[in-house]
Amino acid sequence: MGGIAGLFHLDGSPVDMRSIQRMLKPLFSRGPHGNKTWLGDTVGLGCTRLERGGGRYSGDLLVDGSGLVIAADARLDNRADLCSAFAMPDDGLLLDEAILLAAYKKWGETCASKLLGDFVFVIWNPGQRTLFCARDHFGSKPFYYLATKNAFFVASSPRAILDAMEEPAPVNEARIADFLVNPLEGINKTCTFYQGIYRLPPASQMTAGPGQCSVQQYWYPQPAGLDNLKSDEAYVEAFTSLYSDAV
Repeated sequence: MGGIAGLFHLDGSPVDMRSIQRMLKPLFSRGPHGNKTWLGDTVGLGCTRLERGGGRYSGDLLVDGSGLVIAADARLDNRADLCSAFAMPDDGLLLDEAILLAAYKKWGETCASKLLGDFVFVIWNPGQRTLFCARDHFGSKPFYYLATKNAFFVASSPRAILDAMEEPAPVNEARIADFLVNPLEGINKTCTFYQGIYRLPPASQMTAGPGQCSVQQYWYPQPAGLDNLKSDEAYVEAFTSLYSDAV
């Protein structure tokens, strides 16, 4: 568990590092083992880090030689397959963030569908002047965002976004009602307790830039196609195989 935060001024005005630091402060509980920040002209990114052992962290920030910048909270389960595809040495010290950047450079905005594991990440693409964001298939990692006319905020907690806003966000009474009425809780996977602040749904990605903020779902559960097996034993064998792969 770590935390990420980002702020993109869509109107071209510079981002103040103090805004990124304010966003990170509520995330220290998610990543108490240090933090990193990066500041561009109109965008700033940050992360808080939780040590996982072996010199590796949940939550990290990496600047690539090509100019791409990533802030991520990730644990990739298919590291070996990805490293093999990119001819990268999986020596245990390679950052998941480096693998994520390699996936983005190879597959572009279809990269999230190639990943397995728990992850949220934000990639700044200076050539396109966009922020590309993605959340894991089942929404294990939290991801919140706010899009206004002049700015785009992302964070692992709504509190981080609230602390960077110039004006307080109104309470979302409909979300409170859903929370209090148990059968409605969990039906809406995008709203939060604050108006204007949303959750990126599981298995979804988003691209934000001047004049655009688009959300797409990159993965849907697919039926296994096991309705034509010839015996109970065959079903048991198929289930055991699927269960073993999942675990």
